[in-house]
Amino acid sequence: MANKALAGAVCICLLVSLLGVAAAAGDAPRPELTLRQKIMQKIMLSVRNWSDNPSPTPEERKAFPAFTQMNDRVLGFLSAYQPGGMILFAPNTPDTATTMALIDAMQSALREAGAPRLLIGIDQEGGRITRLGEGTSLPGNMALGAISSPEAAYQTGQILGSELFALGINMDFAPALDVNNNPQNPVINVRSFGESPQKVAELGIQLARGLADAGVLPVIKHFPGHGDTQTDSHVALPRVDKDKAALLAMELLPFQAAIDDGIRVVMSAHIQYPALDDTRVISKKTGEGILLPATLSPRILTGVLRGEMGFDGVIITDAMNMDAIAAHFGIGEAMVRAFEAGVDLALMPIEIACPEDIKTFEEAVIEVEGAVAEGRLPEKDLDESLARIMALKAGLAPLADRPLEERIKAAETIVGSAGHKAAERQMAAKSLTLLRGQDTLPLKPREGQQVLITGTSQAEVTALRFGIERLMREGKLPQIHLVTYLYTEKNAPDEAFMALVAESDYAILTSRIATAEQLKKGQWQSDFPLAASALFDERGIPYGVLSLLLPQDGALIQSAPIMMMLYNPVGMSDKAYQNQRYAFGPNLPAAMDVLFGDAKPQGKLPVTLYALDENRNISPEQVLYPVGFGLNESKP
Repeated sequence: MANKALAGAVCICLLVSLLGVAAAAGDAPRPELTLRQKIMQKIMLSVRNWSDNPSPTPEERKAFPAFTQMNDRVLGFLSAYQPGGMILFAPNTPDTATTMALIDAMQSALREAGAPRLLIGIDQEGGRITRLGEGTSLPGNMALGAISSPEAAYQTGQILGSELFALGINMDFAPALDVNNNPQNPVINVRSFGESPQKVAELGIQLARGLADAGVLPVIKHFPGHGDTQTDSHVALPRVDKDKAALLAMELLPFQAAIDDGIRVVMSAHIQYPALDDTRVISKKTGEGILLPATLSPRILTGVLRGEMGFDGVIITDAMNMDAIAAHFGIGEAMVRAFEAGVDLALMPIEIACPEDIKTFEEAVIEVEGAVAEGRLPEKDLDESLARIMALKAGLAPLADRPLEERIKAAETIVGSAGHKAAERQMAAKSLTLLRGQDTLPLKPREGQQVLITGTSQAEVTALRFGIERLMREGKLPQIHLVTYLYTEKNAPDEAFMALVAESDYAILTSRIATAEQLKKGQWQSDFPLAASALFDERGIPYGVLSLLLPQDGALIQSAPIMMMLYNPVGMSDKAYQNQRYAFGPNLPAAMDVLFGDAKPQGKLPVTLYALDENRNISPEQVLYPVGFGLNESKP
């Protein structure tokens, strides 16, 4: 790693110089904090959307405009409450200039209030989970697992980190170190590097090092592991029933490796782990006893993570407004329990979107203050936690001292740069995994022939069209005619689709299956691709099927002459189609490079693919494609 560390140091020095970051280390010393200020340093908030509506209905909330520009109400809120951090989402970050202006206004509000600087966080994992409207998305973790290259993982971290650093974002909630050892996982799947805990550890550590070397704090997640679940913690409370020995050998192994490597921030998961903590508490939602989730568990966070695994850095929760926590405990009580458990930063206990939310948040903070007054939360523990947070902030590159306009111009040479996009394209092509089609690739349409692109969304077909048109512009493909069809909510081909098939010479079909349930009979997500492929087979049309999300759909269409795993469902907006500085999913266009012969598939399955039974349920006892499988040669 010596050469990589040197390269990272050179990278961050160049960024610091380019963006006008002051040479002094850390922020100036701050005066003694009040109890309220100490508590607020332990909270990271979001203002994803905003409206001055004093008491909106749920329907009105859905129409709140994106918060992209500071206003007096939010400015007053930040100045008065002085949170420890803010998390940004896609509505906040449509482009480089807007993002930087918003961050600058947030940091200025805290500086003028005499408060410590903000941690500015974002979920920029790469692949499926990207937030920046303008920038480089990269192929995603499971695609990196298919490449199985530590160098590619490190490069991913450096690219992501350099763009975030340029924008003024100092914390990235990445990488996910969840081991995807459950083929039915609905929320992690392609966000994981794969099913091998050793490979997850190796690639995750390299990605984290790349982020850190670019000046951004990596946050490993979701401790103790979200990979072996069939429930999404955004909507319910998952449970993992394994003994501790099994957890140490699988789920906890990557986290221990990252801790040993010096990681400074760990994100907890809202998951029940009875082998680690069998404490039962009463649910506010049901009135019945439930197991205490890891985020609120002293035995897991203080006992296991800090005590047994030796982590002495900052613990941050996953978003606490998720139903796995909010529905069962309420805002104030959840924060108190999290702090009791050893959490340093409570992430998004509530989304601030209108004045009503500020009132609700105030009530929750008063509840935490009451817990301190009662002795339930000793102030000594708050001070120890605060010391960890302030040490983290002191290690950040200082805030830039050049005018905002100059910094924006400098950032625009980094975010979504041509060099980053070229690396993204190359990496995406290398990750694609061919299950079938070695003797069929490449497709060789002649001038004027028609290619039918069939997908579930306009973004998918736009990305495929872009990939083909890029090859035509580069002179690597003759000028062909492209037609498109969307099959969302359709279980069977209609007359319009059959007419397109009758006129087409080649076809491309995407399969975007997110959950094991969508594989089953009666679900349009799988019914239509099966029916379409049967139609292609009947007419003898050469075609390829592209798996975008849950890898298990590799077992769905056995007759397809070409089956390729992409590990990334993100397509391309019209804005990105017009200007590639904007973010788009690189895997779909890269699949066209492979399909039409400009690149060879090199990826190997990072997860095992199992057969489906007659009802299209996953059969874990019958392996269809083993981990490591992938065809990487095509005929001339």
